[in-house]
Amino acid sequence: MVLFTSFFIKPVFDYGANLQFVKGNRGEEVEVRDIADGFSSKELYIDIILTNLIVLVSIILGFICLVFPGIYIFCRLVLSSYLVIDKGLAPKQAASASWQLMRDDWPKVILLGLVSIGMCIIGILLLFVGIFPAIVWIKSMFASFYQQIIDSHDEKFLLSLDIEP
Repeated sequence: MVLFTSFFIKPVFDYGANLQFVKGNRGEEVEVRDIADGFSSKELYIDIILTNLIVLVSIILGFICLVFPGIYIFCRLVLSSYLVIDKGLAPKQAASASWQLMRDDWPKVILLGLVSIGMCIIGILLLFVGIFPAIVWIKSMFASFYQQIIDSHDEKFLLSLDIEP
């Protein structure tokens, strides 16, 4: 049951939360009920699950090879979830676009990951209560990073990846 929930339900809420943080970062209206938008259409639900599967399998295969390829693959595919839920890309398109967008910026994800680990450790040291604001801060940080990556590329490059600027 836990495996079912973590594979078929949790990603939808994670992607919805990611979209909420992106909208908040842009100054758009955020509604709590929108966090479950992934369940609103069969196509979007399938795209979310398939994107999650592609990213998960890629990272696992990278870690099986060695730890460093897994970290590298994670860094290059980190934007896939945002591209599916925000830009409406298909899973394969999202993974490919994330790979291209993160070509030069993947080392920044390692730094963001280290900062995130530090925030989680501090949150745990604060009697586990601090982990909740740490998670919110981390999600907000990655949503802001996503928007900065999108904004840093020119319109022609984004359109070549089927991303609306």
